[in-house]
Amino acid sequence: FLVFGLKSIVILNISLEYLNFFKNDQKII
Repeated sequence: FLVFGLKSIVILNISLEYLNFFKNDQKII
């Protein structure tokens, strides 16, 4: 259970970083 939780947290962090990068890219454009 702990391993699955850590994996889900990592996936959420990566998705959030990707969304932030996408938003910043749009702002620059």
